[in-house]
Amino acid sequence: MTGAIVFELDALLDLSGFAAERRRANWDRIRGKLEEVRPYEPAESSLSVLELPEWGRALGLATGIVSDLPGPIAQALLRRFEIDVDGVVDAAAGAAMAPRPDGLLAVGELLGTTPAEVLAVGCAAPHFAAAVHAGAVSIGAGWAVDADDAWRDSRPDIAVRTPEAAVEAMENATAMRLLAEVLVEGAEPKLHTGSLIAVGPKELACGRHFSATDRRLSSHRLTQLILSAKDGADSARQLGEVIAGGAEAAPLPSIDLVASVPGRGEFDRFAAARRDTATRLGATAEGLLTMVEDRDDYTSLSHDQRRYANHGRFRAGRELDGETVLLIDDVITSGSQSRACRRELEGAGAGEVWVLAAAASQAPMQRACPRCDEGVMRRWYGRYGPLYVCTQPTCDHTERWDG
Repeated sequence: MTGAIVFELDALLDLSGFAAERRRANWDRIRGKLEEVRPYEPAESSLSVLELPEWGRALGLATGIVSDLPGPIAQALLRRFEIDVDGVVDAAAGAAMAPRPDGLLAVGELLGTTPAEVLAVGCAAPHFAAAVHAGAVSIGAGWAVDADDAWRDSRPDIAVRTPEAAVEAMENATAMRLLAEVLVEGAEPKLHTGSLIAVGPKELACGRHFSATDRRLSSHRLTQLILSAKDGADSARQLGEVIAGGAEAAPLPSIDLVASVPGRGEFDRFAAARRDTATRLGATAEGLLTMVEDRDDYTSLSHDQRRYANHGRFRAGRELDGETVLLIDDVITSGSQSRACRRELEGAGAGEVWVLAAAASQAPMQRACPRCDEGVMRRWYGRYGPLYVCTQPTCDHTERWDG
């Protein structure tokens, strides 16, 4: 049940021009630049993002704002843009902000709702982490970021690219989640542009997979299904139905052959998935690939080590003649394994090769910054290569990224 919707102020107003000042806590300089702030205006939308709180109220939801800006600055922006909500928590309230859940919990209390009844709209990994720790449902505001890049390692529960889709999420939060996560619950998904994860070029995933250290694992049915499908026939059949449903909904070209990434051992966990997917797509199912070399330690390898280990690891069983192939997998982690399979299929004569996985691996909940203990360390591709950077605006801690 949904009782409230809470917006990070950064999801409504473009505050990116203040990034340096926020890191240095230079609030006086920010006060002098408030006239430069603009609301987001998605080109493909006829609905203003500033109308979203009003839409929430029209749907019977309590509405709130949370912001890590000092109270006078946050309040000045709310007045200027006439953002009228039922409750506001800003830095003046003394609550620790994202990725900590305190601010979100505080505004939820003001609105008289439990965390489980809150839809939390944010635009960055710390906002999603705060929602997880609070027990709220996160909505990613794709109009505020380059969503595919920003959400690659930390996907919100519901990803929307337009204000119209956000309104739909207010009305149909359960059905708007990632496709596979809706299907395993036995519910009817509401398809939209955020129903699948674009992992890379011609690489799609139907849901998320959480690691053993992620607090969401125990209640995440898709991850549990993937784990049990590795050696369980009933679970493998159910996973096959989920993958087939994803293939039917995916923006794929006409597929000729459905193949799969070879698994370890004698049990073919993708047999049902290949069959069901091929039936829905009007294609042929075939176990085209075999694993030449198995590695017991594969899951413990780093991304770079996986890339090296996968060279020459797979073989195609026959020559192909330009067929378009859909390669299915259970989880895309680094992507090295599926890309090695793609190279082998292309070398055997395949035309286009698309990859569809049941889930994309999600990074464990982000590591707290060792300096400020308020931000989280997030990978960032800067001028001098990849680094880990603290997400807290007032902290400039960075670390070398070794892959």
